[in-house]
Amino acid sequence: MRTMKQWLCWALLLIAAPVLGQSPSLIPEPAAMTVHPGYFSLTRGNMPYITVSSDMLTPMAIDLIVAIRSSSGIDVHVRKQKKRPGKGEIRLEIDQEVDLGNEGYRLAVNSKGIRLQAASPQGVFYGIQSLMQLLPHDGGGRMACLEVQDSPRFAWRGLMLDVSRHFFTVAEVKRLIDEMAAYKFNLLHLHLTDDQGWRIEIKDLPELTRTGAWRVPRTGLWWQREPPRSGETPSYGGFYTQDDIRELVAYAASKYVRILPEIDVPGHSLAAIAAYPWLS
Repeated sequence: MRTMKQWLCWALLLIAAPVLGQSPSLIPEPAAMTVHPGYFSLTRGNMPYITVSSDMLTPMAIDLIVAIRSSSGIDVHVRKQKKRPGKGEIRLEIDQEVDLGNEGYRLAVNSKGIRLQAASPQGVFYGIQSLMQLLPHDGGGRMACLEVQDSPRFAWRGLMLDVSRHFFTVAEVKRLIDEMAAYKFNLLHLHLTDDQGWRIEIKDLPELTRTGAWRVPRTGLWWQREPPRSGETPSYGGFYTQDDIRELVAYAASKYVRILPEIDVPGHSLAAIAAYPWLS
């Protein structure tokens, strides 16, 4: 009869087995992926380089260079693309014959190089996000040979950030957008107003942010919090200027993320009513 210690060892082996023999994986799971024997080497001896079929792909190539340097410690350079792929080439191509929609892509890794094709820059961008996930981080510099063909099942792939109840800075929102783009989300629902704070500058109504963007600091469950006392300074909060919003919209667009603003009226409008009591 097996002891508890033996059963525990067997359980740990069963849990570890898929990891020990793990094949490459992507999040979200692509529509199709086939792994082949062999690998592509990201090493100084092989000295891979990136080529682009269009100048509009150069910023994406630079992002990929940074990711390769981080994972493998080697510098990769961008070169002009030739008709035939060269050895060690990471080839980024816009190809209208790739029939996978505006966000789809094809990715092929073999022992000689990597080829990423899509019908649009957005498709190339999403292919690069997958390629970044596949980069080796074990120091060996080897990428498994494989083929990926992917396009999204859902047109809207979104997250909601509630900046009304708890304010997040422009830098923090940008960090979230970066994470969204890495996993191919394309819609950020930004909850800008509610009872707990008005977060967007309206120049004709300055009290919305001068008064409505701040409250006295409290922690705990909403219904158990002590009400503000007379004389307390509302110091918790913040808001986005119109320039901040323009900056966020432009930054999100560069990552193929759209921002959907929520202005929550007439309900949940205590922040606005505190600023302009006649609204009640």
